[in-house]
Amino acid sequence: MPIARLVLVASLLSLPAAFLVSSAASARAQEKSASTKEETPKERKLRKVRELLASMHQREIAEQSMDVMLESMGAPEEYAKKFKDAFDFDGMIESTVAVYEKHLEEEEIDAMVKFYASDSGKKIAAAMPEITIDAMKAGQEYGKRAAEAAAGGK
Repeated sequence: MPIARLVLVASLLSLPAAFLVSSAASARAQEKSASTKEETPKERKLRKVRELLASMHQREIAEQSMDVMLESMGAPEEYAKKFKDAFDFDGMIESTVAVYEKHLEEEEIDAMVKFYASDSGKKIAAAMPEITIDAMKAGQEYGKRAAEAAAGGK
């Protein structure tokens, strides 16, 4: 499988949230911060982004998105398993934390965390992995039809 396709998979996986850090990582960050010193405003904001991404089920979305992408690329099952086993989902998700921090104010992050803690937010977050996968599949089908139309001159 060409490297370019793997890079494409990795970059596409960062789109759905451009993805979450596990609760354990968030807890470790909180413990480290609490045990060593007072959080700076930036550290607090980054911690809140990690909490937000976790509440949005971003890791689950990333893992399921990768499955769909590898399948759509026709990756052999053995290769897909090795690729997933070697892929650092936490690292990929952590790379998106700064993106959220850059584009959102702390008050907006707080509002989103509060929403995802609500009953409606929990329901939406729980549905997002399936919504994301279904949307990816619909987009792939749409793209396939567009490519066929372009190739056939339709």
